[in-house]
Amino acid sequence: QPIEDMCAATDRLARGEYDARIPDVAGVAEIRTLRDTFNSMAGSIESDILDREQIRQELVEARARAEQATQAKSMFLANMSHEIRTPLNGILGFARIGYRDSTDLRLRNAFAHILDSSKLLLGVVNDILDFSKIEAGKLQIEAVPVDLPALLEAITATFEDRAESRGLTLRLERAPDLPASCLTDPLRLGQILTNLLSNGLKFTEKGEVSLYAGLDGDALLFRIADTGIGISEAQLAQLFNAFEQADNSTTRR
Repeated sequence: QPIEDMCAATDRLARGEYDARIPDVAGVAEIRTLRDTFNSMAGSIESDILDREQIRQELVEARARAEQATQAKSMFLANMSHEIRTPLNGILGFARIGYRDSTDLRLRNAFAHILDSSKLLLGVVNDILDFSKIEAGKLQIEAVPVDLPALLEAITATFEDRAESRGLTLRLERAPDLPASCLTDPLRLGQILTNLLSNGLKFTEKGEVSLYAGLDGDALLFRIADTGIGISEAQLAQLFNAFEQADNSTTRR
């Protein structure tokens, strides 16, 4: 009978009934030892299964919370981009009027800079709606014909007043073999160069900030250099880590 009970309990355990146990038996010590070992093993399996089920349930709940947070974030970004786009279009409209009606060259150039910066900002705001595409790895990078010299002039022009106010020289250097046009994503390229030039001006107290554009084989090469504080070798190692800065203090230079 103890052997039959052991076989029955084994069958139940194999069918997924993890609460299967062999009843208490009297008699041969070896059978009692075997029963105790089986019951201990079955108890461990049941505990492991319960732990896994709890983890699975927690993962399901965490996924549901994450999906809710993603939906809330997407709704927030959509609303925010709409709220920003409305006044930004107003700025663009008045800047166009100012550019069109201005007879003073300096004032006309100022309105042109406002237009260029606002158009770049509007492109960024519009692309906020593509955030879900970025997370899904489906963001499409454009490859359209771009007037490269005009793009570089427009980007550097937006920083001329800031450089002048800081007593810095802002220099644009174009290689002789730089093509007049290229296939690229003007918004993304503009974002990259704008961010790098902005940082160069921010952390340079005297001297110059330069933007070089040339060719490296069949690829375009852009190099931004400044006479600021630079980046040490140790800081370079952290350069592309998320949310890392060379100096995280509130009084950083």
